[in-house]
Amino acid sequence: MARARLCSAVANDMSKRLLERVRVRREARGLSQEAFAERAGLKYKHYQAIEAGRKSDIRFSTLQKLAKA
Repeated sequence: MARARLCSAVANDMSKRLLERVRVRREARGLSQEAFAERAGLKYKHYQAIEAGRKSDIRFSTLQKLAKA
């Protein structure tokens, strides 16, 4: 049980750091959330929820889209 909590905590921390880097890069490019979501091929509300950390189960294909945007 403790190992599962540790793995979850590590995954959560990695997810937060990754999403923070995406936000910083988006802002450095001068893009709004809406413009970035459009570039990534995502719906604005979906991207907004991802960046805010309300989506905990992000698909790999979504991560690929974010990386390419």
